[in-house]
Amino acid sequence: MDALRALLQEKKKVAASDFGGRKYVKQSDIEGARLKRLRKEEAKETSQKDAAKQARLEAERRALERHDSGADREEDLPREEVIRRLRLLGQPITLFGEEDAARAARLRRVQEDYQAQDEHAGGQQGNMMLALQRGELGRKKVGSAGASAAAACEKDKVEHRGDADAETGANVAEDGEPEDETTAAFMRAAEALKEKREEEAMCVEDRIYKYLMRWFAEWGRDLDTRPDDVKASQSGHQMDLVYAQTEQYMKPLWKDLRRRDMPPKLVAGLYMIFQAVQQRNYLQAYDIYVRLAIGKSPWPIGVTSVGIHERSARDRSRTL
Repeated sequence: MDALRALLQEKKKVAASDFGGRKYVKQSDIEGARLKRLRKEEAKETSQKDAAKQARLEAERRALERHDSGADREEDLPREEVIRRLRLLGQPITLFGEEDAARAARLRRVQEDYQAQDEHAGGQQGNMMLALQRGELGRKKVGSAGASAAAACEKDKVEHRGDADAETGANVAEDGEPEDETTAAFMRAAEALKEKREEEAMCVEDRIYKYLMRWFAEWGRDLDTRPDDVKASQSGHQMDLVYAQTEQYMKPLWKDLRRRDMPPKLVAGLYMIFQAVQQRNYLQAYDIYVRLAIGKSPWPIGVTSVGIHERSARDRSRTL
């Protein structure tokens, strides 16, 4: 009741301010007051839109000034640097009849487009421009990525190996070379058997961590053994960026595996995936990954095929 009484009092005040406290008011006066309020609101909205438009134009003017100042910096870049950046961005290095200044301006436009796309994508998308700006550092890192991953894998082996190396060392000559082929084959078999027993003695998290580090080290060695012309190509740089990005994304998983702080269901799913990959059954590994990620919910998959069947009455009519 208090709210209703307050609303009535407010309407009375509005009526008194609009019609001067008159007891009886014409319909035309009420309509005129309503139109007056509408015009006032429209004028207020128009003024707000004009102010927003002026602010936007001012921001665009300032951005244009910054871009113009940036154009001078792009034009100051050497021709080789402009060409290198265009190649990294996957753009043609020279268009027909294009001069150095036009090429630098095109580089600036392409960089702005990439920045706009990265800002629009956001979230899980990496900043492509930041990766390209750090390309030189990334290539230096990738140059030793395989060695670092291999060293980490070897370190992991040493940690779980213990003191069992002394038994195998007795079968090696003083100069470090096997005595003959039979001894070398026996040593390899013994090493494989020892590694298998060590893996069986490990917990599941340690096995998964070992598989990951081993495969990541093999990936790094494959990248290091590429020819120099392949490394310097656009696809080579892209593969280096993918390697560095994957390494960055895998760090949380490695940390959880080392801490052994993962849900049992996730650990079991990862172990099944790695077993399928070891058997080269990649379809089964992908199926386990999908079930681990989204379960058996049908909505992400959708309808893959719809069967069209003939009516049974039509079959019977043919037999008559």
